[in-house]
Amino acid sequence: KFGIIVGLKEGQLSKLTALKFKRELEKEGKEVQLFALTDITNDRLQNLVGIDAFIQVACP
Repeated sequence: KFGIIVGLKEGQLSKLTALKFKRELEKEGKEVQLFALTDITNDRLQNLVGIDAFIQVACP
């Protein structure tokens, strides 16, 4: 299962990029979940259980 992380800080919202990744992965039969985070830290990622790999599209 893939987790796609969208940043919520000013200038980091890459919603269209995240949705593009989501569509492409789902075409390949992958399960995808979107997350919106202000601060992306190891502690926050560890709380997101059941995700095998993250794709972070927060930085411009």
